[in-house]
Amino acid sequence: MIELIGLAAGMLTTGSQFPQAWKIHKTKSTGDLSCLWVSILFAGTCVWLCYGLAIKDIPLILWNGISIITLGYIVFHKYRDIGPYYMPLLRGPFAIIKTKTDRIDTQSPKENL
Repeated sequence: MIELIGLAAGMLTTGSQFPQAWKIHKTKSTGDLSCLWVSILFAGTCVWLCYGLAIKDIPLILWNGISIITLGYIVFHKYRDIGPYYMPLLRGPFAIIKTKTDRIDTQSPKENL
């Protein structure tokens, strides 16, 4: 009975990600999503999967495995949309995110006009 409750909970929480993934697929936009939120959720789901594997819990393994695929799709599109210049995770945890005006300085003088 307890395992059925776990399966139902996992199905509902994992299923809640599909509407967002579908919207991203249709609109090709992730502008309203927080990079930090989706990154932390993805990392937390990876930890839950590791925990499920360690204790050999089928509901945790199943639903977190599926969630990683869905969230991986969302994370990929989010970071693809913001571009490598704005990825603080790739530039280090204490990097200062620059504004678009800072980015103009790196272009040729002709483009700054």
